[in-house]
Amino acid sequence: MKKINKNLTSFSDHLDQQYGKKDTAARKKFEQEFEVFKREVMLQEKVNENLKQGDDLKSIAKEQKNKNSQQNKNLKLKVI
Repeated sequence: MKKINKNLTSFSDHLDQQYGKKDTAARKKFEQEFEVFKREVMLQEKVNENLKQGDDLKSIAKEQKNKNSQQNKNLKLKVI
């Protein structure tokens, strides 16, 4: 049989204690601010992901440029 820890509080009860019951002004304000926070975090993660992809593309472009440069040097040597 499982023991129940009486010191634990459910998350729902925690929110009720900290921000009031559902549909109260304080709770609605908290929920709105939390939604804004979640969206900001999701947006920042997307920005970071795009920046990383951009860095990867820059790295690939740089490698390709170096290869092209080396190939051009090899061609010049063959022509002379």
